[in-house]
Amino acid sequence: MDIELSKQQIANKIKTAREMARKTQVYMAKELNIARQTYLDIENGKTAAKTTTLLEIAEITKMPIMWFLEESRDQVAFQSIRDNKDVMDFMMIISKLPEPARSELLKNSTQMATMMVSYGNKLANEKDTYSSHSMRAVSTAF
Repeated sequence: MDIELSKQQIANKIKTAREMARKTQVYMAKELNIARQTYLDIENGKTAAKTTTLLEIAEITKMPIMWFLEESRDQVAFQSIRDNKDVMDFMMIISKLPEPARSELLKNSTQMATMMVSYGNKLANEKDTYSSHSMRAVSTAF
């Protein structure tokens, strides 16, 4: 179900994205090539951001454009949002490859990711086992 956000809700997300990106309002206005007051009006919800401006804000703050436009049912961690953007950017690049190259890259990437997850799980299990043995050794020493 698509829920249209109000001008004020989008403005709040613009401000949040700017703050998370640790950018000033002056910096944003300069990057967007607009007057500082115009940017303030957008961020305060007095003026709706043009689509092109919103796209630029997404790029500057490194937030996915859809984050500004969709209502969030829960508070997703910003790092997770940025990670998802990285995945989406990667998929966009892959989608531009010819089909045989895309298939081969996806197959190899899937194998590598599976191997890395297994290795990470193995290390976590070894760490847990080591911690358990260490705790038992300490408790038996006393």
